[in-house]
Amino acid sequence: MGKINIAIKDETEERLRRAIADHMGVKKGNLSKALEEAIDLWIAHVSERRRKKEEGRRDGKTKIGWT
Repeated sequence: MGKINIAIKDETEERLRRAIADHMGVKKGNLSKALEEAIDLWIAHVSERRRKKEEGRRDGKTKIGWT
């Protein structure tokens, strides 16, 4: 199992911990579970955007660039 250390704004951390507690309860491991779920969702989102962009290029509907 990997470990990632990050620095986020205090306000963001507070909002995150409150949201996790409201949704999942205050239990050891819930922060890790919530962050892993968020990362998985982000990866899926980025992958879908990339797939649609590539599909558009094949169809000639999307310009190649930063959009």
